[in-house]
Amino acid sequence: MDQSQEPSTNERPLLDGHLEQEQPKRRRLNRPFSACNTCRKLKTRCEIASRDTCRRCAALRLKCDLPTLEQEAESSESSLPFGVEARLARNEESVEILTKLLTTLSAPPKNDEGRRASALSEVSGADWTSTSVRASSSISNNVSSDPNGEFGDEVLAIGNVVSTGILGASLANYLIRVFLQRLGKWIAVYSENDLPDDLEETHPLLFSAACLLASPHVPNVSKDTIQRRDNLVRRLTASTILKTPVLSHESIQALLLLSMSSPTIQTTMPMDSWMLSGTSVNHAVLSFNLANPASEDDDDARLRNLRIWNALCLTNVQFSVGNARPSVVSQRFVDYCSQILDFQTSTMADAALFAEVLLYSRTEKMLNDVPMVTETHVVPVYRELEDWHASWKHVLGSFPPTYSKPDFSYDFCYLLLYRTALKANSDSTPVQEAITQTTSKILERFLNLDFSAALEMPDFFFFIVIYAALNLCKFAVGHHLIAVTQQYLTDIAPNDEHIAYRFGAIIGELRRAAAEAGVSLSDNIEAEKAFIAAQLIATEDGYTWQMLTTGNLANLDFCLDDITFPTEDLLVHEP
Repeated sequence: MDQSQEPSTNERPLLDGHLEQEQPKRRRLNRPFSACNTCRKLKTRCEIASRDTCRRCAALRLKCDLPTLEQEAESSESSLPFGVEARLARNEESVEILTKLLTTLSAPPKNDEGRRASALSEVSGADWTSTSVRASSSISNNVSSDPNGEFGDEVLAIGNVVSTGILGASLANYLIRVFLQRLGKWIAVYSENDLPDDLEETHPLLFSAACLLASPHVPNVSKDTIQRRDNLVRRLTASTILKTPVLSHESIQALLLLSMSSPTIQTTMPMDSWMLSGTSVNHAVLSFNLANPASEDDDDARLRNLRIWNALCLTNVQFSVGNARPSVVSQRFVDYCSQILDFQTSTMADAALFAEVLLYSRTEKMLNDVPMVTETHVVPVYRELEDWHASWKHVLGSFPPTYSKPDFSYDFCYLLLYRTALKANSDSTPVQEAITQTTSKILERFLNLDFSAALEMPDFFFFIVIYAALNLCKFAVGHHLIAVTQQYLTDIAPNDEHIAYRFGAIIGELRRAAAEAGVSLSDNIEAEKAFIAAQLIATEDGYTWQMLTTGNLANLDFCLDDITFPTEDLLVHEP
C-alpha cells in the first residue's frame, strides 16, 4: 500500500467515512464528579464535551446521562463540612452587627440645647450617612478564626495580681477598698456596688490596676512588689488594647485609670498617656453606643458611660496640649460629651467635667491657629477663654478642694497662651508680668490643698503645678512660692519614685543652679533680674509632659547653658 494513501497518524476514520482531526492531548482533563453509564460500563474516562454530554457519547452520537452542573452543585452542597457552614453563619451575623454599627456611627447626637450651659458648634456640611466606611475588622477576624472556637482570652490567661502570687487575697481586698475611697471617683466608681461581683476573675486588668494605683496610699508596700505589679499591668494593658472591639465597660475603665495616673516614674518608662487615652477613645466610641443608646439601657448606666467618655476625651486633649501632639477628640466627640448634662441626676461635677473638655478643646485650637489677642494696658486678653469663663463661671470656685480642677485648668490654659504670645514678642513686659501673676495664682491654690486631696489628683494636675513653678523660676527665681512648692511636693510624695517627688527634685535643681550662679533665693528683685538676663532668656517653650517624665533633666529647655544638671540617679532632696 502506498504510504501516501495511508491515513495520517493524526486522523482517524469515523462510522460514516469522514475523518476527524485528533485533538491535541490535554494537560488537565475536565472530568465530572461522576461518569455517565456508557463510560462506566466500558471502564473508560468520561470527559466533558458540552454542558450535557461527554466526549465519547458525542463522538458515537449516543444519548448521554451525564449529570448536569446544577445537579452536581446540589450534590456537592450537601457535602460541605459543618465548620464552613458555622463560619458562614458567623459572617452573616457580623454583617448584621456591622449594619447596626454603621447606623450608630452615622446618626447625629441627640442635642438638648435648653439644658446646656453653652451652645455647641455643629460641623458644617457634614453628611454622616454618606461617609465612606471601611469594612469592619470583626468580619475578617471571624473568617480567619478557629472554626472550633478554641482561641482563648489572653488577658484571662495572664491572670491578676492574686492568681500570679504577687499579692495575697487579704491585701488585695484592702487595696481595692482604698482605691474606692481615693481614686474610684475618676472612673465613675463610688462604691462596691459599682464594681462587678466577679471583678477579680473576669476583669484582671481593672482589678490589678486598682491594686497598683492604690499602693501609694498604703504604707510599707515594698518597691519590688510594686514593680512586679507594674510589669503585670503592662502585660495586661498591651493584651487589652490589642483585643478586637467591643471591649467591656470594665476594660475601658481600666484604660482610663492608667491614662490618668502612673504608679512609677524613675524605675520604668511610664505609659504614654496620650497614646493610651487616644486608643481608649477609639475603643470607647464602639463600646458605649453614644449616638443611639439601646432602649433597654437605663439612665444610670448611660450616665456612667458618659462620665467615663468625658474623662477619656479630657485626658487625651490634655496630654495633646501638654505634649504638643494632635488630639483624636473631634468636634463630634465633644458633642457626645455634652450628653452628660441631659439627665436629671447629672451633678455639678459632671458639668465641670464637660466644661474642661470644652476648655482644652478650644485652647488646643487656639495654640494650633494664630490666637486672637486683645491687648489692654496690663495683660493680653483671649476672647475665646473669656467667653468660656462667662458661660461656665458657675463651676469655678464652687467645689471643695478635691474637685477644684476647672480653676487650675483655666489658669493653665491662659498660661499656655501667654507663653505663645511671649514667643512673638520676648521683650513684652506686660506678658511677663501676666505669667508671673498666673503662675503665682496656680501655686497658691495648690498649696491650699490638703495632702490627701493633692495625692488623689491625676498626673496631669501635677504637670500643671510643675509647669507653673518652672515658669515662675524663669521670671522670678527667688519667689517665695518656689521654695514652698518644692517642699510641699516632696512632703506629699509617698516615695522617691512618685511623680510629686520627681517634680520637687526638678525645682530643687533649678534653685541650686540659681544659688551657684550667685542669686539669692529671696525676693531680691535686682538680683532676680540680673539672673534672668544672664540665664533665663525667654525662648521657645520646651516644657512638655514627655520631657519632664522621661527625659534627663539636662534636656529641659531653660536656656541654662552654663549649668550642668545631674542625672536622675544623683537627685537628692534639698532640705
